[in-house]
Amino acid sequence: MKFETYRQELIHETTAIQRFLDDTRGEFFVISAPRGFGKTLLLLAKCAEVLERTGTILRGAGGQLIDKPSDQFPNWSEDRVDALNDDPDYWRTLWRIAIQSACVKHHAMASGTPLKRGEIGCDKLLDDALCNPNVYMSTCEFFVFMMNRPPREQMRITQNTGALSAYFNAINRPINLFIDNVEEYFQPLLKDYHGDIDPDDQNSFGTSFYSIGSNRLWAMAQCTLVSAALELNDASRHVKVYCTIRHEAFLEMGKFDNRLQKIHGLTLQIIYNYQDYKRIFEKNIELMPAAELVEPRAKDPMARFVGSKNCQMKHRVMRSPQATFDFILRHTVYRPRDLMLIGQAIANIRPEERNDLELHNAIAGATETVVNALLSEMRPFFPIPDMDTLARMIPRNALTAQDIDDINADYLASRKIERKAGLLDHAPMSVLFRIGLLGVIKRRLREFLPHQHFRKPFQVTFEDGADIPPTEEFFLIHPSLDQFILDRSGSRYDRNFEARNMIGDDLPWAEPLKSFFVLKGDVCKFSEIMDSDNYPLLIGRLEHWAQTVATHIYFYELSGGDSILLVDKNPFRLIDMAMQFISSANEFVDKSISIRFGGSAGPILFHTANRRRENENYLIDIPMGLPLRYAARIEPLAEPDTILIDDAFRTRMLEIANGDHPGSDYVFTAVAAEAVGLEADAAGKALVRKGPSDPAHVTSLWQVSLRQTEGEDPQSQPEAL
Repeated sequence: MKFETYRQELIHETTAIQRFLDDTRGEFFVISAPRGFGKTLLLLAKCAEVLERTGTILRGAGGQLIDKPSDQFPNWSEDRVDALNDDPDYWRTLWRIAIQSACVKHHAMASGTPLKRGEIGCDKLLDDALCNPNVYMSTCEFFVFMMNRPPREQMRITQNTGALSAYFNAINRPINLFIDNVEEYFQPLLKDYHGDIDPDDQNSFGTSFYSIGSNRLWAMAQCTLVSAALELNDASRHVKVYCTIRHEAFLEMGKFDNRLQKIHGLTLQIIYNYQDYKRIFEKNIELMPAAELVEPRAKDPMARFVGSKNCQMKHRVMRSPQATFDFILRHTVYRPRDLMLIGQAIANIRPEERNDLELHNAIAGATETVVNALLSEMRPFFPIPDMDTLARMIPRNALTAQDIDDINADYLASRKIERKAGLLDHAPMSVLFRIGLLGVIKRRLREFLPHQHFRKPFQVTFEDGADIPPTEEFFLIHPSLDQFILDRSGSRYDRNFEARNMIGDDLPWAEPLKSFFVLKGDVCKFSEIMDSDNYPLLIGRLEHWAQTVATHIYFYELSGGDSILLVDKNPFRLIDMAMQFISSANEFVDKSISIRFGGSAGPILFHTANRRRENENYLIDIPMGLPLRYAARIEPLAEPDTILIDDAFRTRMLEIANGDHPGSDYVFTAVAAEAVGLEADAAGKALVRKGPSDPAHVTSLWQVSLRQTEGEDPQSQPEAL
């Protein structure tokens, strides 16, 4: 295929790709991208450009333009893999010998003077391969030849290359090599987190920590190819080696070569944005025959593909319209290959049958394939959880940090695993976060509304640790998982579906996160009251008190018969109301009722959820955020008829207080961690948590009380507000 055909019909050129294809000096020689981004296509295009410009390339096995390892990885023992796992110089040497051998042999044959036995002075095995005119013509053929040798023979070849480097440096005519698919040749070295293995060798997901080899060696084999290519490109002005490398391996380059900055400058890293994805999709529509289009003469490419009536698609739950391409992209994991898969699913529908329902079904079916492909590709790098089990535990598509902890705990409990902090295989939702299937809400500078963010394939990293960044409060399930979860969790997921915001990468989050004060109250010794004649009366009185006391706050809720939740932006109003609850309870019947409160403050998101009763739907608001969890953790530590708060509540309360505010009647008394049975850190702050494996809320504790009036004899001098 001609170079211009690649450019005009098959490739969408970003600025970086254009520079790579236009480069005639060989400045760029590496293409790095995740799977599904078109590395091979770009390498073929560059090969066509070089062939048309110079007329010479060193072809691969069978005369192919691109050189690829054509054999299977040899059946090495684990001992052999381990022995070479920390020796990048050895792998760099193997690649250097393979490239030099292919170039020297090609140059000799093209010059009409084939190499003679013993001429190079190298090891006999390598000498035989160099002198045989019928086999071992390409770099990958020489590399596989050496890989298939026993360890001693392979070592002998690397230590006795004779004058091979001198012959390589003497090459005086252009030779261009294009090497691809190295990552697939070394695929057996990758870990297998999904294999059937002995229980003693399993991690908490019942999968293997170690299969044939190691991810390190898989990455090293690719990185050392880049290193050898750079070295030889610098050594000879006539030889140019181009190669591809998987993004996951390229991330490890700094571990194997100290020329990382230089290599980065010579590498095309394929990265796309929204407009790029859209143009890629439209370019493929332009290549379709008219008979496969709904409206072949329409100006808009999407109208040609699906028809003018289907250029907008309605959301399944929200029913709000969205441009069809945006709807498609939202259900991918942002790889061009995903777009092609969904596009093909739509193209398989007869043009006259492409309606809204058929489009939704086609996209849903293709999306499940997209997700399964991503999980399969990421399995060697992350302990992918059992998605069938995990899906049943996800209650909605907008989650709080508390929800994440609960889902992780439920998943481990279902597999009878004791949770251990810091292990990624003990945090299945963290795995989804790492691979881009769990998003977060982030605020940009100079923008009022926050935006949703999901990691793209080229943003996936392999940092240590299992925890989701502690600064994140709210999390979003990727739209590509919606149908998968819905099929396994039933109507609960649909009922709780986020109704105010359409979820998708870079979409705005319409309701900004707001900071609130929270008080969580509980009736003390409620189990004893439940057995008394006062129980029905107390339930009614609590509802009455709430309606009369909590009428002017942002949110209140009674639940479980004895639990009170108060949320407002004004801390003084909350404390006033809590004290009124306490006072009213003290005066109830035989004055034996006590209520205690725990408090915290911070960002709270109100999620609108659908509910159904007696065949009627209605909406309710559900507050979500860490302050609710912290307040619930602190409440049991409070003495009856008291309010116990954390540093966040106290600090923010002090920030908005002034001398004329009625809240100045309150004082804080520090409560030591030991006094409430908690451990303390080195600074004396309490470690508030539900259990040993629960992340600690580190804070000082403060009891809130009224300032004593004149004439009273205070036993202590608490801190005044």
